[in-house]
Amino acid sequence: MDTTLVIDNISQRGEAYTALLQAVKSRGQAALHGTERYLLFEAADAMLFGETEASQKTIAAEAMLENLASSDRWTRSSVQEISRLLSAIA
Repeated sequence: MDTTLVIDNISQRGEAYTALLQAVKSRGQAALHGTERYLLFEAADAMLFGETEASQKTIAAEAMLENLASSDRWTRSSVQEISRLLSAIA
């Protein structure tokens, strides 16, 4: 296994994680309720650290994001941006 590829992958995933944190922070504290923030960052953490529950947590986070769009709390483009960043961590 090429260690350069592994390091690059970890670096890219870390950058996506940081971008996700910044994107959520830029929306302000009130943009997500505590449980919503928890779901999102639990999924992000699980993917970043390769936890076995990562896919289940990601499904829950994606459902929460979809609810934000369908309830008109967030725009569809905002949800897509956060979803894209979340997926990039995997």
